[in-house]
Amino acid sequence: MTTPLASYVTTLMGDRTLREVATAGISRSALHQIVTSKTTQPTPESLALLARYFGNTDVERSEIYATLMGLAGYL
Repeated sequence: MTTPLASYVTTLMGDRTLREVATAGISRSALHQIVTSKTTQPTPESLALLARYFGNTDVERSEIYATLMGLAGYL
């Protein structure tokens, strides 16, 4: 079963590969665990790296980070 967090990250990724997204600083292994729902609560640091990668502006990064944190159960 796919978690809402996995679905959201997969949507953000679009056509990007795990390797491309891993250039954000998150390991491919950690990213794979998120998108395959193997982990439902990745570290806030990993979520921050994803938000920085996918957000084009400070506002977008903040919104993405808040959504990721909420889906991971931190908020």
